[in-house]
Amino acid sequence: MRFILTLLLLFVVLPGLWAQDIPIEQESGTETVFQGFGIHLMPFSIATRYPRLRLGMQYKLERFSLVLDAEYGNDGIRNVILQPDKNDDYRFVGIRPEIRYSLPKLVRELYVGMELPYTRTSQQFSGGYYSEELGPVSVSSARRQRNRFSIIPKIGAQFLEGRFTVDAYMGAGLALVEWTYLDREDLRSVPVGFFNENFAFFNEDRDEGRRSALELSGGFRFGFWLSR
Repeated sequence: MRFILTLLLLFVVLPGLWAQDIPIEQESGTETVFQGFGIHLMPFSIATRYPRLRLGMQYKLERFSLVLDAEYGNDGIRNVILQPDKNDDYRFVGIRPEIRYSLPKLVRELYVGMELPYTRTSQQFSGGYYSEELGPVSVSSARRQRNRFSIIPKIGAQFLEGRFTVDAYMGAGLALVEWTYLDREDLRSVPVGFFNENFAFFNEDRDEGRRSALELSGGFRFGFWLSR
């Protein structure tokens, strides 16, 4: 809750601090580029496998931009549109720094970038999984936690109309994912073959341990440019 209130406060206070006559367009050779500071949100992040609020800010100096997004999710946010009856103490936090470079001249709205997100997800769990130490096990209750660090090259386009911005992007990269099971209750080993044959296929990405994975990225940001 503190996280959400802090971000909302930034959205309210920053426009007043930055709303002054600062030009956002500059001549660079034969073309015009905009620069300055803006804030944005990603409204569709709530409709994903891990629903959360995602807000951020961008500082742009001619072609180079620094972008920083923060994410937060819990049962209340998830229950808005997705799983209203599944209250399992869901938590999601993340930070997504990014550096980008705007392409020149006729395609100046386009950019290339590199995003380095870190996210942590946790929720209550009961059932079976493969333990690094014990092999197949079952628990009556545990906190399942996922830590994920990624490197994602991306390409996108950002458009400015008055003070409003629209940013669409896509990318693909590599993630390092670690699953852990904490506060385990009634932990017991189970014999090989105890789980049905489809268990491994559907649960492999949640088994205890660290592994690499392909990560795809894409979405829309809507923002407000403050340096005007």
